[in-house]
Amino acid sequence: MGNVPITEFRPERKETAIYRAWYVDELVKGFKDWPEVTTLQEMLLKIKALYADKPFLGTREILHGNKRGSYHYKSYHEVISISEKIACGLIHLNVIPVTKGEREEIFQFVGINGKNREEWIEVDFACSLYGFTAVALYDTLGPDALKHIFEQTELTTVFCSFDQVVQMLSCKGKNYYPSLKCIISFDRVTKEIENQALKLGVKLIHWNELIKLGEAHPQPLPKVTPSTIYALNYTSGTTSLPKGAILSQGNMLAAIGGYLSQKNQYLQEMGPGDCYFTYLPLAHIYERMFYQMVACRGVAIGFASGGLDVMESDLNELKPSFLIGVPRVYNRFFDKIKNSINRISDPKKQKIIKEAIDEKIHRLRNDGVYVHPKYDELIFNNFKQLIGGRVKCCFTSGAPISPEVAEFLKVAFCCPVLEGMGMTETCAMGFWQLPTDPNSGRIGPAVPCIEFKLVDVPEMNYTCLDKGPTGEPQPRGEMCIRGPSAFSSYYKNPKATAEMIDSEGWVHTGDVGQLNLDGTLRIIDRKKHIFKLSQGEYVAPEKIENIYLTSNYVSEAFVHGDSTKDYLVGVIVPDRENIEVLAESLGIKGTYEELCQNQQIKERILHEINKVGKQNKLHGFELVKKIHLEPVSFLTQNLCTASMKLKRTPATIHYKPILENLYKCQ
Repeated sequence: MGNVPITEFRPERKETAIYRAWYVDELVKGFKDWPEVTTLQEMLLKIKALYADKPFLGTREILHGNKRGSYHYKSYHEVISISEKIACGLIHLNVIPVTKGEREEIFQFVGINGKNREEWIEVDFACSLYGFTAVALYDTLGPDALKHIFEQTELTTVFCSFDQVVQMLSCKGKNYYPSLKCIISFDRVTKEIENQALKLGVKLIHWNELIKLGEAHPQPLPKVTPSTIYALNYTSGTTSLPKGAILSQGNMLAAIGGYLSQKNQYLQEMGPGDCYFTYLPLAHIYERMFYQMVACRGVAIGFASGGLDVMESDLNELKPSFLIGVPRVYNRFFDKIKNSINRISDPKKQKIIKEAIDEKIHRLRNDGVYVHPKYDELIFNNFKQLIGGRVKCCFTSGAPISPEVAEFLKVAFCCPVLEGMGMTETCAMGFWQLPTDPNSGRIGPAVPCIEFKLVDVPEMNYTCLDKGPTGEPQPRGEMCIRGPSAFSSYYKNPKATAEMIDSEGWVHTGDVGQLNLDGTLRIIDRKKHIFKLSQGEYVAPEKIENIYLTSNYVSEAFVHGDSTKDYLVGVIVPDRENIEVLAESLGIKGTYEELCQNQQIKERILHEINKVGKQNKLHGFELVKKIHLEPVSFLTQNLCTASMKLKRTPATIHYKPILENLYKCQ
């Protein structure tokens, strides 16, 4: 089962009926088993009492020579007690001014800038307990975006790890962050850094010092309500500066409660004794919602001890029960397993493994089962060790995952790999596949805290009256979401708010969905010319194209991305005169058409356009990795509008074989 309509079909409004998951009568606003809990503050006090002595946050010991040891845990009581002291220390220092919003909201902004670690969560909890508003900062935003955030919020106080302390003070010295007055460092700093902070008029305090201040100056818990602002979560900008989504404690509580209310046996059975691995950035709402969700069931949380290069070691030491990720991470597992199979020298062993994979995929498609009585012990339990050997369920979101990868990992890991869709503006809530659905390439029913509808996108030929290949109803349109987990507005950005939320409270996602016959959804397109790569990064191709067009070697440009891949490719119409001059300088002869086929010319132009991209501050994921040189103008191929703008969808269709080949070639 999937989604079912709760209103009549509304073709006169150019939209579908309103849908909810088949088992939802009333949208979830909190916890069914804790009805007295209405805020994050109350939630934290509840889990502190309920799981007091259970292990909560675990950090892996780093030994001599950068070797890894065991995970060591703090209990639920210890962690939340530290959070209380942190908040009390901030109040005593009087470093968080009160700011009033345009809608009379009260903000007390606290910045957090650092990789995933115990202290990050303890600061986040401190904000929830005492009604502060957490502002997560992260490196991929870039210096201009961070400058914008500081200017918009007038942020005074930031918690940082050592490397971010250095960066913050450097930017403060360039007058990037004039409002910055206090930095709390998670790590010890040098005397030189202390002197630099002193000269810049920044109060620099060590984490342990703040805890001692809070312990010496306890403060009563304030009155917190569902409308108290939990976070200002900035979305990474594509064509513009990032926007700060205002998320209340009520929004987040609805998201956590909604997620736990799904018809998912693995979530229902989750509890103390289970373990969760946190490695996706806590600054992103996906990870932030997930860690609080598992905390509500007394699960232990272990932190990554490094990057993806030590991830397998961490997983084998931690042995988590659940794993969340983005397609880019799952693609690495897929590639590793495939490569290990291909490296087997014995053809008989290779044949047995491939037969086992085919057999399990057949059983998955026909019977919906993830396990096999013979092959799991013989083959697949070895693959499971890549993720610790104890994972019951994997979750993937942030971008669509390749159906081939998802299906393969389901049989390799002997567990569901559930696909979902959410956004910052809805506290990561939207749609999640259920374990009873073995199919890949779709996102299942709506989470119980939201409802949705599909709205016609006539300019892209998507309507609520669309039919499938055999004439069956197959409505398509922009996915619009509404519910208690949805945000209220963007901070100091009424124009962007009005573009995102309509008069009836619907959040317009920009994703185009297709309603399947069983009521599940599949994402098939983006309404705007913005898409995600497999690692979850948003890309605005038009912005990149406009930058590449400033290169002397480029006459026309078409940048393309596949949401199952982690890099961009492009079709470039070169400037004929300059490419011929380039060829001459390289000693290459041939016609213009032949020059466009020359590999050395392609590599040189790729280098030159990406040099221009870097000069214009494009991120690494915004730079194309492979190009095709097209000797024929887009205009003469009817791939441009009357105003000379690229017709992106026709161009994608026209160049489909070339684009596919660019992704296939190594």
